[in-house]
Amino acid sequence: MSLSPRWAINVRRRTVDHARVIRSARPVLAVAFAATLAACGQLGSSWQSDLLKSSTRVDPAEAAAAVSDEAGPQWAYTGEHGPETWGKASPEWKACEEGRAQSPLDLSKASRYQPSADATTPGAPGEQKIALSYRPSAFTTVDTGQYLKVAFADAGSMVIDGDAYALQELRVHTPSEHSLGGVRYRAEYQLVHRNAKDEVAIVAVMVQGGADSVALAPVVASLPKPGGQLAGAGTVDPASLVPQNWTMVRYDGSLTEPPCTENVRWHVMLNPQTMSSAQIGALATRFPDSARPVQQANGRRIVVEIDALTGVVEKEAAAQTEETPAAEAGKAKT
Repeated sequence: MSLSPRWAINVRRRTVDHARVIRSARPVLAVAFAATLAACGQLGSSWQSDLLKSSTRVDPAEAAAAVSDEAGPQWAYTGEHGPETWGKASPEWKACEEGRAQSPLDLSKASRYQPSADATTPGAPGEQKIALSYRPSAFTTVDTGQYLKVAFADAGSMVIDGDAYALQELRVHTPSEHSLGGVRYRAEYQLVHRNAKDEVAIVAVMVQGGADSVALAPVVASLPKPGGQLAGAGTVDPASLVPQNWTMVRYDGSLTEPPCTENVRWHVMLNPQTMSSAQIGALATRFPDSARPVQQANGRRIVVEIDALTGVVEKEAAAQTEETPAAEAGKAKT
């Protein structure tokens, strides 16, 4: 297992430690998160980490200018077409405002967990059985005007309970869309899959500052011109984008952009991957604040599933989740 010796979530220019982040989560998630870090060799006698979050903010006029010129409603992450306007911009986008199962979420709202049935196929009796069958693929990078999209030619699939979801694209957001105890990582990339019924399943991975990401190097080296697209050199291997430890938060949510379609199956990996400051900076400079604000949990069942590699004994906690307080949602947004 190749993992960074240090774990960091990058927020404002201040220093906090693992203990503070773990304490900020609900007890069940705190135990799961600490166990994952310990199993990965990422907790030692010194937990101190510099937590840097890009303070770059895009001007509203620039945000509006960055919106796609295609016909139809406009949307952006900031400015006059920001998230608070999405649900009113089109009747087809009403879910952005009225939906009760929206994404992203603050992951500290997870309220129960079960260990995996085995190390390679996460899931416990009665839960989703998951298998990833990825392969290296040619790719095209696309500047959507809001975030970086990587379209795959033929990258394999994700199988959930025997149903195959083809891996179609990778979306990169800076900072992360999901948060933990109100804290966001410097980036998050999302592997987007669709099945034959056009249903969506997403595997999300958090990104912290550290060593270069060899897996994403071809992507960063193939950034298109603003608003354009570019055929990437070489291939990207999606299997190398997923951490070896599959401890994850699973819940049913939505797309994090208009039309905010619900019934999306989210699998958010808790073990972060690394990118260098130069790699993250190249993306954050082009796409600052490309993350939707945290949404209400609205009583949804949110499962923290422990990879069997951690050796954590099975525990059960109350399944009921709570709504994200407005103050906490605001904290995650800032």
